[in-house]
Amino acid sequence: MSNALKKNSLNLPKRTLLYISIVSLMTGCMVGPDYKKPDSPSAASYKETEGAQSGDGWKVAEPNEEGLRTKWWAIYKDPALNELMDKVNVDNQNIIAAEAQYRQATALLTQARAALFPTLTANGSGNRGTLNGGSNGNFSTIDQTFNANIGASWVPDIWGQVRRNVEASGASAQATAAQLDALRLSTQATLAQTYFQLRIADMQIRMYDATIKTYEKSLEITSNQYNAGIVTQLDVAQAKTLLESTVALAIDVQLSRAQLEHAIAVLIGQTPSSFSLKPQELSIDPKTGLVVSPVSKLVAELPDVPVGIPSSLLERRPDIAAAERQMAAANAKNWCGNCCILPHPNDFSNGRLPRG
Repeated sequence: MSNALKKNSLNLPKRTLLYISIVSLMTGCMVGPDYKKPDSPSAASYKETEGAQSGDGWKVAEPNEEGLRTKWWAIYKDPALNELMDKVNVDNQNIIAAEAQYRQATALLTQARAALFPTLTANGSGNRGTLNGGSNGNFSTIDQTFNANIGASWVPDIWGQVRRNVEASGASAQATAAQLDALRLSTQATLAQTYFQLRIADMQIRMYDATIKTYEKSLEITSNQYNAGIVTQLDVAQAKTLLESTVALAIDVQLSRAQLEHAIAVLIGQTPSSFSLKPQELSIDPKTGLVVSPVSKLVAELPDVPVGIPSSLLERRPDIAAAERQMAAANAKNWCGNCCILPHPNDFSNGRLPRG
């Protein structure tokens, strides 16, 4: 039986064997060169730090995307900030939209890969009717018919158009993922900055409240002195002006705090009317007897920033990775478009060459 199969396989038409051989050879080819990352020349050291000890730490950049996925805000040791960060990663509308765009890019990649495989089609139909018979038409039968069709088709990727499209879709998906990371990092940084500005506003409001009480007491004393004939009316006016100007500054800070609170609500995907952030409680330093706020305590505990930290942060910039991936996708799309001017396998389906 095996010999019979072997004999039948050798008796294929010569045209079919030739076509299969040509297709097998050409499907391994692709139009255009493969993408390579462009070379970026780098110096051995900073020009300003040549010969200095601070330039000894120079190194070639190594992308570190994993550094973006760490909870970098945990260094501030603020439970309220940690809770807000958890909300912004889930409920921020811009991040939700970017995640949807990333899912769309991965779906397009899956669709592009599907073109490499055969296409299967299947359909079916059914009919039911009544047939009249007999000499007088008084006899009828029920007629039922069913049809089912199954087909398969596959177009060889001779010039590599499908593979270039897969390459472009993959690079676009990677660029979309990097853009998502960039947006998430930017939103987190904006939230942290807004949060600390709000805490600073809380400190200023407390400071103004204490100052207003002091100026009110000073105005009362000055008014009593004026009634006793010790000071003039000008002194009373100056004390009153100082009090009212401080009250105006306090109102301005309170307005700024409300705006910052509304901004935080938008960042975490909530309406400003349903969100509020309570001021942090103050504590008294037992050694100095001074009032210490969580913000001032945090600033005192922050570690020193190393000299080389800017270059390390550049390694974590996802926008640079997104730009490079977009360039790779554009390169693949360029060669994918060039394949359109080449003959398509369907043009030879009738055994004739296409005419220009």
